[in-house]
Amino acid sequence: MDNPLNLNGSRLEVSVFIVTAKKTALTNIKSILNVLGIENIKFVLDSYATSLSVLTEQQKKFGVTVIDMGSTTTEFVIYKSNSVEYNGFLAIASNNITNDLSTMLHTPPKGAEQIKMKYGSLIKDYTPNNDLGATKIRISRLGDEETTSEIALDHIQTIIHARVEEILILVRNQLKKSGFLDNIGSGIVMTGGLSNLDGIKELAENIFEGIPISIGIPKNIENPFNVNFDEPEMSTIVGLLMYLLSTNRTYQLDSSKRLIKPIKDNDIDGAINISKPLETQQGGDNIEIKDNSTVLIPLEKKKKINIWDKIKDIF
Repeated sequence: MDNPLNLNGSRLEVSVFIVTAKKTALTNIKSILNVLGIENIKFVLDSYATSLSVLTEQQKKFGVTVIDMGSTTTEFVIYKSNSVEYNGFLAIASNNITNDLSTMLHTPPKGAEQIKMKYGSLIKDYTPNNDLGATKIRISRLGDEETTSEIALDHIQTIIHARVEEILILVRNQLKKSGFLDNIGSGIVMTGGLSNLDGIKELAENIFEGIPISIGIPKNIENPFNVNFDEPEMSTIVGLLMYLLSTNRTYQLDSSKRLIKPIKDNDIDGAINISKPLETQQGGDNIEIKDNSTVLIPLEKKKKINIWDKIKDIF
């Protein structure tokens, strides 16, 4: 039951999911942001924020796992009956692949990153006499970038495959220990920059033994910078914006221990209903997000600097 108000009963119980973090870490982040002139800071579990941008209400209801594979960490969260049941993370991600390539191929990290982005694939046939034609590339040497050496693409593929397979197996083992892996009717949604890797969906399907796998694309957001948010690497950013702006939410306590309540449609005066396809609507202070289940309230004008202007100043 989402809301017991105005109902009769003899006993009230609640199941909650509590997220904790080190107070010193939060205090340091607040101090840095305050120096930049940013106030009213709230902290959000990033895997939860990511899920807001890639999941539907139906997926949350029937059970789903979101795996966010970023540059430095791989994070995951499990939903069941519209509630978060489990979350976790691994300190292994895309940067580890870059480090592996740099170490194994004796090439600078910058070059290793370029190799990963350009030739990274788990399914292309790089063996001799393949249909692609190319089987080897020349790379610069670590410590002497003017000197190059020839490396087989199938060797590069083996290095990338080994690390990605390790990450997915570690995630699978943690999800199995949680006890929820067998109760995710909507399968697994992979997102984050590493989910763009060619063939990662097929590898995940083999590792997770038949569980449906999909790649999560975040909802796009109209913005004055013409930035495309509908890319997997933007999932957490979009989720944070939706957490701040969206009224489609459940009861929860934020990082300031303030109760966040769902907002009923009939309580919203002058809200914008979201529909597809996305259309720019920037009258007054209204903001529109591509999400047919989301309703946004017109933002109140403040004398403080606009957040987009603040982002411009930072970058």
